[in-house]
Amino acid sequence: MAVLFFIALSAVANAMSDDVMLFVGTGNCDGEDPSCVEGPKGPEQIISPVLVLKNGSMFVYGNENLFYPTGGAPVWLTRSWLGPTDGGLDAGCIIATLADKSSIFTSTDRKGFRVSHTVPSGGINPVFASVTEDQSTLLVANYHGPDDTKTSVGASVASFKIGEGCELTLVDVKNHSGHSVNPKRQGGAHVHSVVSVRGGLAYACDLGMDKIFTYRVRADGKLTELTRTDVKPGSGPRHLVQHPSMPYVYVVYEMGQSVSSFKQLPDAGGLEIVQTEKLSNELGSKAAEIAISPCGNFIFATNRGKQNTVTVFRTEREGKIQQVAQVEAPAFPRGMALIGDGSMLVVGGQSQTEVWSYIVGKDGSLKKADAISGKQYPDLAPHPSTFTSFYRYSPKPVVV
Repeated sequence: MAVLFFIALSAVANAMSDDVMLFVGTGNCDGEDPSCVEGPKGPEQIISPVLVLKNGSMFVYGNENLFYPTGGAPVWLTRSWLGPTDGGLDAGCIIATLADKSSIFTSTDRKGFRVSHTVPSGGINPVFASVTEDQSTLLVANYHGPDDTKTSVGASVASFKIGEGCELTLVDVKNHSGHSVNPKRQGGAHVHSVVSVRGGLAYACDLGMDKIFTYRVRADGKLTELTRTDVKPGSGPRHLVQHPSMPYVYVVYEMGQSVSSFKQLPDAGGLEIVQTEKLSNELGSKAAEIAISPCGNFIFATNRGKQNTVTVFRTEREGKIQQVAQVEAPAFPRGMALIGDGSMLVVGGQSQTEVWSYIVGKDGSLKKADAISGKQYPDLAPHPSTFTSFYRYSPKPVVV
């Protein structure tokens, strides 16, 4: 086992008054992007560290012990907390879905040593994972590619218990089966995300079926399907976020290039549509990621392809949303994350290996702060598409 990194780290408030260490994973090239060039597999199987300074400046952190070789393409990153700590990141697990290996990678620090595990994902091509509120269960969305497949074999939601050393134990698998109206993208089920929300529930967006599944997640990790919510045929629901205090969720549709708000119904976690707003009508584009500010006042959604943008919506009463801004993003902005207290947004340009940072204004406005690329930093994860951070912690000040 390799000696683990983590320069002395100190607990800080969840805010960009301090620097944040960001971990970056790759999405490889998008199949619809002719300008993207795949490189060797080795660099695409490593999670790389990017230090984001409080003014938005970024650089790839050079400590080799902060890089995580995963053995597969880490297309989605998240993290879980294991418990209190004396200031090191040994309290948490870095978790990556390895879509090309149909497996899940986890890693943590244990008494100065790195401990990593890899287990089968419970399906085919995992592209998303989330952790329950109590940090005890990992939920995984197995997409089952390619996009034009005509079967649903391997499309599923899987649950795992998270052990004290970040090891995963498979608990349950719920297979999805079905299709929708677009044979090029929806010939079979494609579970694109499963998001743990309050009250022991989880919502799974199935792009291939044009449905949002509601699951009950028991304390032991067992899953029970409660309801299915139909969405507009051909829209392709991709990801969703929950309002931090109100009973609403917001869904981004990849194929429909739009965002919808839904009211969460008290009976069995059903969803009732409130409003839908377009991101773009540009042919040759598709939506990707959605994020919500910690206060719940703003939603951010990316669109990629011919139109590469981040669109900002203000959330209003009774689940309504109102567009307040739309700004340029790096080419094919598949991944995006709010960091710190939500005052900084980072976006990954999958096409040309770029990461841009934006300062988020109190009114939801976005001001570009910095941009880095693979040409500038060869160790940056190529085709960046996913981010996570242990935002309760920040490195000691560094000189750049």
